[in-house]
Amino acid sequence: MNGPGFDFEILWHIGQAILRGLSPYSLPQSVYPPAASLIFTPLALLPMEISYAMFLLANGVLLVALTKRRALGWMTYVPVLFMFAAGQTSLLLLPAILLLRSKRRWASGLAVALFLLKPQVAVVVLPWFMIRWLIGDRERLVWSAGWSLIINAAPLLYRPTIYAEWWQTTAFGVGHKFGGVGVWLLRDQLGLIVVGLLAAAISVLALRTDEKTSRALLTLANPVMAYYDTVILIDVAPWWMLGPVSLAALGIAHIIGGHSAFVLIPLSALLYRFSLRGLTIPAPASSIWPEWRKRLHAQQPR
Repeated sequence: MNGPGFDFEILWHIGQAILRGLSPYSLPQSVYPPAASLIFTPLALLPMEISYAMFLLANGVLLVALTKRRALGWMTYVPVLFMFAAGQTSLLLLPAILLLRSKRRWASGLAVALFLLKPQVAVVVLPWFMIRWLIGDRERLVWSAGWSLIINAAPLLYRPTIYAEWWQTTAFGVGHKFGGVGVWLLRDQLGLIVVGLLAAAISVLALRTDEKTSRALLTLANPVMAYYDTVILIDVAPWWMLGPVSLAALGIAHIIGGHSAFVLIPLSALLYRFSLRGLTIPAPASSIWPEWRKRLHAQQPR
């Protein structure tokens, strides 16, 4: 498939390889975790064009279900447009955020396992929840570990060597996105140590703020966050802010080259989030920890 659906074509061929009993990592650009690769198998049961059309329909229905009347506005958001144009998968993870907030512990655990199918997104979404469960609801961590073990062990039934093959493929390939859309873009100017410390500080702040703000902060701190995966910020700020900002970033990126201009997306989301808080920054952790622990425990769904 040339043009639209170029990422979906990779997923479809992964499914084809599995249907033929081959290793999904015998294909170029196949770097998804083994469990994710198995999930792509049903896509290959139909001709690629039909499967792609159904994939687009599913994404469209999902976008409308999640954003209601704002769906048309969100179609101006470049990461959403990319999901449809390329056939990428991150938009499909948005409902899992609702499961993370669920009162049902098994559902939250399942959501964790689903996010781990796309690790670069998982490290943006999961830490905020995991630290709170560690403090006040460890049963959710048990469910998370159980679901993750089941889902990630399933590929071994198909191909016992599949994890070794995945590691051999990704160990030398995942660095192609190093730099993300955040502070790691500064590494050439400031050095890895300084930028690493800055990213760590941002991560600590993210864990001590609200859930949506944490997503924007961890996007900045993530060294492998692709610009199109910022679709995960779809409810962090309104479409009328992120849509125009993303279009402006696309224009700037076209002029200067590269994807660095897309740092404007998480920065604008943070500007919106902090404007809701009156631009206040939490007090030092040492002074608020006891009270913070009490509040977290009180907020846990039962």
